[in-house]
Amino acid sequence: MRLALVLTAAFFSLTQARADDKKTDPKAVIKKAIEAHGGEKNLKKYQGVVQELKGTINVLGQEVEFTGKSWSQGGEKNKTEMAFNLAGMEIAFSMGFNKDKAWMSMMGVVRALPEQFLKSMKGEAQAEAIGRLYPLLDKKYKLTSVKGVKIDKNPTHGVKVEGKGMKPVTLYFDQKTNLLMRMAYTGVDLAQQGATVKRELTFSGYKKGKQGIPQPAKFVMKKDGDVEMEAKLKTTLHEKLKDSIFVQPD
Repeated sequence: MRLALVLTAAFFSLTQARADDKKTDPKAVIKKAIEAHGGEKNLKKYQGVVQELKGTINVLGQEVEFTGKSWSQGGEKNKTEMAFNLAGMEIAFSMGFNKDKAWMSMMGVVRALPEQFLKSMKGEAQAEAIGRLYPLLDKKYKLTSVKGVKIDKNPTHGVKVEGKGMKPVTLYFDQKTNLLMRMAYTGVDLAQQGATVKRELTFSGYKKGKQGIPQPAKFVMKKDGDVEMEAKLKTTLHEKLKDSIFVQPD
């Protein structure tokens, strides 16, 4: 009798594990997520992304309110503008890269950024591009199922993404809606002379836009477990943004 119970339990565990493996097949998870985010054709069509941000950011250990705007075209071009008040001083800066050149403008002073900064900025842009999901259908990426986590009490499927020349990125998708809820990866902190940090971006409040592509209304960014930025988002999508947007200012 005892042996029969053991065999029954072992058989149940095996079949359950197989069912779970099938349920959380990473490629299947990604395909469902692509459909939930508007479909592959739609995602490929709108490569230009403009985001307006308003929220709080940690600057030198102080939480300050900020406004910002970012532009990106695929993974080749990016520009970000931000403004905030620190200890009574109004600070405004912008930074960006255009293929093989990176720059920063702080309080009207423009300077070119070294290769180290360009690589870091491209790495962040690559993580963002992976968040577009459809590139993950390419065989150059290795997809692995990882244990999901609960986000706002909702269970998720976890998928680890690896590829040549990139650091691994882990994506978490809501099991019910199949929407991307979190991205986690190792990045570089430009404010800390290129120190390696663990970044985590959590998205919420998805709403479907004009193009039929759901966009989050809010995100929280953590650095090494601590909240670095929390903001409301307004996203607009375009097939192509003007090249002049990404030109280094004089």
